[in-house]
Formats: sequence, C-alpha cells, structure tokens
Amino acid sequence: MHDRPQSVVENEAAIDLRSKLESEARAEYKNTTPPLSIEAMRLLVYDENKRRLEAGQDGFNCLVIEANDLIKTIKKIQTIPLTDKPIRIQLLVKHDQHYYGIDILLSKASKECLGFDAGGDIRGLMGINKLIDITDPDGDIFFTKIYMPSEEDPQLNPQKDYESCHIFAFDQLCQSSRIDIFSYLQNRISNFQHENDTNLYALHWDEMPPQLVWNTQSISWLEFYMTKHKSEIMNVLPGLNTTFVGYLAKVKDHDSSLNKEINVSVKILFLDYQNRMRALLKNMPDNELIAITSNTDVLNLQLQPSVSEHKDSTEILDDNAVLDKLKYLVQNKLFWQKRFNTTSDTPPSFMRELQALLADTKSKEAMLGEIVKLAKRKVRSSMFTPEVMTFYKELAALTDESNNSIARNQTIRRISLDYDALRQIEIELKNQNIVK
Repeated sequence: MHDRPQSVVENEAAIDLRSKLESEARAEYKNTTPPLSIEAMRLLVYDENKRRLEAGQDGFNCLVIEANDLIKTIKKIQTIPLTDKPIRIQLLVKHDQHYYGIDILLSKASKECLGFDAGGDIRGLMGINKLIDITDPDGDIFFTKIYMPSEEDPQLNPQKDYESCHIFAFDQLCQSSRIDIFSYLQNRISNFQHENDTNLYALHWDEMPPQLVWNTQSISWLEFYMTKHKSEIMNVLPGLNTTFVGYLAKVKDHDSSLNKEINVSVKILFLDYQNRMRALLKNMPDNELIAITSNTDVLNLQLQPSVSEHKDSTEILDDNAVLDKLKYLVQNKLFWQKRFNTTSDTPPSFMRELQALLADTKSKEAMLGEIVKLAKRKVRSSMFTPEVMTFYKELAALTDESNNSIARNQTIRRISLDYDALRQIEIELKNQNIVK
C-alpha cells in the first residue's frame, strides 16, 4: 500500500477544518450549545488582533492554549526579553470543554497576572492557582502579584450557565487588554484578601472595573454593582464608546416565561462571533486558516506595547448622547413589540435608568422635547392610549424639578398632534383622576 501524498492529506485536513468551523458559525444559539472549539477561538483572536491593527490601535497579544500547555507557555514567556516598558500577553486557556482567561503584565520591574474564571469553575481556579509557585530560571517566584476574582457563593459569579465560558473568557480578555487593569487593581489592593508569604490577591467580582462584569447574567447583581460604582457607570468606557448604563439598556430583555429581566449580551456576543467567523471563512485560503488555528507558540506573537495608562475615561455623556440613550430605551425597549405599554408593567430598572439619564442631562427642555417627539410617533401609529399618555406624563414629569400638576398638564397638551384625540384622552384621564 502506497502512502497518500502529503498534499492530499493536507487538503483533506483543510476541508474537514473548514467544514467544522462553518458548522460552528451556523449553529443555533441555545442554552445547550457547547462552547466553540479551540480552532474557532483562535480564529476569533486573529480577527480581534487584525481589527485593532487596522484601526491603528495596539494589537491583541492573545494566545489560545490547552490547559496542559499552560506551564510550558509560561516558561516560554520567561524567555522574552524585557525592557522598562511593560508588555501585556493574554492567554485563553481551554480545559476539556471549559475556558478561562489569564492576563499577564511583564517588565523588568514587575511581573503580574490576573486570572479569571467567570463561572468559578474548579478547572479554571486550579489552573490559575498553579501560577503561584512558578519560578524563574534563578529559582525565584516568577509572578510578584497574582490577582484572582472569586466567590464562595456561586450566585455571585458573572456566568450563571454551563455553556458560556468561552464567551465570558474571550470578551473579558478583550476588555482587560484595552485598559491598564493592573494599575486599576494596584490602586485598590488594600481591599483585597492577601495571604501572608504568597503572591495571591483574592478579590470579589464587584471590585472589578465595569468592562469585566458588564455581561454578568444576573440583572439584580448588576443593579447592586451600579449602586457601588455610581461614578464609573456614567463614564464612557473604552472599547464600547458608551457608558455602563447605556450598554445595559441595550442588552436587557424581559423574559415572559421567567417573568423577569435577563441580560442577553452573551447571546449577542455569540451571534457576533459567528458573523466574524463566517466573514473570515469566506475568503481565507486553506494554508492561512490552518496556520492561524494551529498556532500554540507564544513566541510567534507579534508583541505590542502595553497600555500605558488606565483608560478609565472621565468623559461624561453630553446632552445629545444622553438623548440618544433615552431614545433607544423608549423606542426599542419600553415599546418594542408593544412589550411595555404602561409604567406599571415597565420593569423598575428601566425606569431607574431613565431617571439616571434624565438626572445627568443639563438641558431639561431638550429632554422634554425629545419625549414629546417620541410620544407623537405613538399618536401616528395609533398606539396612543390613555395608558401610554400616562406613561409619557410620568416620564415628562421627571424632567420638571417642581413636579407640579401645571407642568404635567402642559406636557400632555404639547404631546398630542390631534385635537380630538387629545380631548378624548383628557376626558379619560380626568375620569381616572389622573389629570385634575
């Protein structure tokens, strides 16, 4: 029997790989959908790096590895020549069907890492703990500090399901790599639990910056986080170009089967990752696809400089940006598919977000005008019921500090385009003792 030509074997391998990745890129998102393969994650890492470089940003120094190769990879990292200027390397680690992330800072002065497992899975926590005792060629402990968020109560972890680990780990690495996360942690290190004679600093997830927790699947946890980080949640966040509050407004949904709000950002990210994969697979040559999805050597990374300063932007949204957030909330959330037609069945957190946005707006008149325009659209779409009028009355009242009945009545009159409709609505509202 003759051996098959190498070119034939390689061609068949490429066909099988492409078929596998295309299948993953088309898979329907379900709660039981397994994590993406290691080849798919390498393709996404390649795409993220490519996008950043094309945008003139620092590259994404990330490598996707198997857990069995973690220590070997750290040993290779120790051979990288260091200068006074730090570099950052991210590791997306796959253990069986589970993923977790490690972000590493390297310089002559310091060697630190942040390890996180959004689900608190024992495989991730054990992998991160293996880094504690790693030594350098001289026998000294390699990492001067190891940060690890963890919770004794699993309900406090960002990830609540068993399938989204790859989404959490990849996105958290993407976000942490955009900021000087180590300065952020150093500034808060006195709050962390530190065992004497170790380099491990344990912290809670609510002590992490917004970018690392914004996909948390528990809405109640996110609301708690917002009360603790009141200043940060209104800042424009790098990599997202919106605020924490603005982001949550886009990813919250009301699950009628559960009768509660849920964070659907994991699904949104999964669909985005699939779109990225399909776009890459459409034109990528076989040899390039194989090379990208088989890279396991950290020394092959084209290392980019570290983020030099913590990008905790202090920029506060201006009036126009806040109006955009309000418009999105009202158009696409409160009345999307007639989901919430009154304030009574509007989830309280949506109203709190609206109040926060209104409170941050300098021009009350501009905000009121926007509310009027939104309400007028409801008149034209024949959805302007007394309940809807009541909702806009209450919403508009939030813009008036005196909150008096005259202001509310003026607002109601400004809203309507149709005199007859206004008269009928006012009669109904008077019957309900809403308008005096």
